[in-house]
Amino acid sequence: MFNGDKSVFQFSPKPGKFLVHGGNKSVYEVTRGLANASTTPVFAFSVSVMMYPPILIYPYKRMPSVITHRVPDNWRVGHRRTGWMTADVV
Repeated sequence: MFNGDKSVFQFSPKPGKFLVHGGNKSVYEVTRGLANASTTPVFAFSVSVMMYPPILIYPYKRMPSVITHRVPDNWRVGHRRTGWMTADVV
């Protein structure tokens, strides 16, 4: 029996507050690339403390080879356009 859980890691999390010069009410944030993108790690453990290889789900239509070469050999990599976990990734 396994228990699994997932989380979300954002590439560029949004800050909560800004400090601006007094009287200035126009504050802009410039973002590039995958500013709103995230990756979803999935971890699963058994009752006997065995760990299933972690899975990383990236927000790509096609997985860049630079990512697959940097992930440890015993980890799994999946991809979905949204980066979110779905049943067909596993």
